[in-house]
Amino acid sequence: MSLKIYIVDGKVIKSRNSYFNKEIAKLQKIRMYQVCSEKFKDTKQLLRLRRKRNSVVRDYINKASKMVIDNAKAHNVGKIVIKYKALLDDIETEKIGEYYTSGISALEFEPINKGNYDKKRRFVRVA
Repeated sequence: MSLKIYIVDGKVIKSRNSYFNKEIAKLQKIRMYQVCSEKFKDTKQLLRLRRKRNSVVRDYINKASKMVIDNAKAHNVGKIVIKYKALLDDIETEKIGEYYTSGISALEFEPINKGNYDKKRRFVRVA
């Protein structure tokens, strides 16, 4: 049995989300100085930015999950292991937490639990 891994690049959405968060923080800072308080009602511009950010993130997640499902169907995949919930067409899914995933070998089909966790196998991402 050959194991094929399919990864969706999240750098695009991370970058877009970071941009929106910076803009929101900038507008919040301006608003705090205007009202001289940390407690203030959101402006229309802040609400619009938050709504836009949420829409962009939701759209990306929906498109990414659709790509994964289409790819799984095209390659007759019977099981997908993910960390978020999913209801799919005749594909068994398993919801897992992120707690021990960095120190578990997926290639060896190890169950994800504290007993199989090995800190030496962790991948460290360098920015």
